[in-house]
Amino acid sequence: FIITILIGWGFYQSHMVKKLRRIYGELYIANEEVKRQSFKATESEKMKTAFLHSICHEVRTPMNSINGFSQLLLEESLDSDTKKECQNAIQKNIDALSSIINDMLELSELISSEANLPVQKVNVHGLCVEELEILRKKIPNHNVECFIRGNNDNLEITTNGFYLSRVIGNLINNAAKFTEKGTIVLEYQVETEKDKLIITVSDTGIGVPLDKQEWVFERFTKVDDFKPGTGLGLYVCRNIIQRLGGSIFIDSEYVEGCRVVISLPL
Repeated sequence: FIITILIGWGFYQSHMVKKLRRIYGELYIANEEVKRQSFKATESEKMKTAFLHSICHEVRTPMNSINGFSQLLLEESLDSDTKKECQNAIQKNIDALSSIINDMLELSELISSEANLPVQKVNVHGLCVEELEILRKKIPNHNVECFIRGNNDNLEITTNGFYLSRVIGNLINNAAKFTEKGTIVLEYQVETEKDKLIITVSDTGIGVPLDKQEWVFERFTKVDDFKPGTGLGLYVCRNIIQRLGGSIFIDSEYVEGCRVVISLPL
């Protein structure tokens, strides 16, 4: 009888040990989740603070310029050439403010919605031509030549043309910002065996250092802190391309400047 009791007690203890281990495991997992969520909330708060700081800094610079040149325009002694320079400077800074606001609105729209982006047939060559023509009209630098290279003028893919054009426009504008002389080449080609469309933007500018290439698509990341911008442009580009089922990265083997590669499904 005593042996039976001892055996029963042994089974009971074994059962309780297993139960306690299971409870401990569940508590450990729950505790780790609490810590993870707490860390996530802290990081989110830090990101919000960094976002506000970045935006305030980027908005303040063009606002100060607009204010300064506006005050200067009020002086009656200004000659017509100086007035024109002031007006051009004001317009340039207004464009900078518009770009900042557009980046914020676009990022907000992309993050707040998880719905699939609407798609339709898009002529890739036509889209590239349109974006490059816009760039040519905007950049005053005659030391930079812009080209398109493609192997099919009639190539069409099913995608969101509006957002894809935003990405291409952003990339070639970035290329123009960091290229003092040389070329900017917008190229597209089909990799039939992989069912992929490859779009590249190559320039002969300052390039992206190897240590920055991995995180240049993160929020608030800038290649050059002395160049204007929120550091949101490439982050928005990555979000768009991922929503379109593709990928985007810096070609680390390209050494003549910077080359950004987009890969999209056909």
